Amino acid sequence: MLQLSQVERAMVTWIEPCLTMPEEKLCFILRNSLDAYALAARFCAFVLAAHAALGLLLSRQRGRALMSVLTSWVVPLLGCVMGIIRHTIATQEILAVRSGKRLGDLNPLPFAATILNCSGWVVYTILIRNWFVFCTDVTGLLCSIWMTFSLYPYASSSVQNQLNAFMVLAAVLWCVLGAVTMILQDHSTQQAVIALWGWAVSVTQVLLMASPLSGLLKAIQDRSSANFHLGMCAAGLLTSCLWAIYAMTIMNLFLAIPSFLGALLSCASLLVCFIFPRSHPATPAQQEADRMQAAVNAVQMG
Repeated sequence: MLQLSQVERAMVTWIEPCLTMPEEKLCFILRNSLDAYALAARFCAFVLAAHAALGLLLSRQRGRALMSVLTSWVVPLLGCVMGIIRHTIATQEILAVRSGKRLGDLNPLPFAATILNCSGWVVYTILIRNWFVFCTDVTGLLCSIWMTFSLYPYASSSVQNQLNAFMVLAAVLWCVLGAVTMILQDHSTQQAVIALWGWAVSVTQVLLMASPLSGLLKAIQDRSSANFHLGMCAAGLLTSCLWAIYAMTIMNLFLAIPSFLGALLSCASLLVCFIFPRSHPATPAQQEADRMQAAVNAVQMG
């Protein structure tokens, strides 16, 4: 008699019911088994797809978070540092005037205009609570006050009269804006007050760009870049671009307008430096005059 092993007996035990099972029942079991396998395969595919989608979403979120940190913190911080450097860049020339007790070709009027500009920006940044622009313009305000009154004693009487008239007009302008602010606070919203000061400081800074613009037009007319410093122009372009990026990030029109115009003006100045390069080395006196003019332009551009 044929002897079956234990494994063979187990196989017969499992297979024999299938052989004696009715055909309809066997098809039903097989069909349900295939449906179960298909459902399990779909579930596994769904899990894999969900895992891939989650990974992609997390990577995009990390990218957005990184971009948010860059545009909301790193860019304005760099702009703040560059702005402070530009406000203090004329310190050497001011100290030279104080030690030599002679004004020379340095014009104190742009520094007085910077007092008007920075004081307005300080008020505006207090209203919108922006620390980056506030720190930049507080530094500019303090530096421009020190520079203006350091140059004042060595200016001619006509220049001193111009400074006196300008400071009085600046004080009158801010007093009028202060009165309008109080009226708006009583009869309008805080957004109206912010818009008032935003337009005031934006237009003021654009008007301050008239002097560098006239120098640019004169350089194009003379086909000479003698009064432009390549490094200053590049620094001005970088600073304006940083503030323009930050202005777009926080959706601030009043910061964006002067930033974009400053970037265009700096870019045009760079083009003048490349198109009309100096044909001969500058003399020490010319280098000193160019450095003074570049410092004044940097202060005016903010």
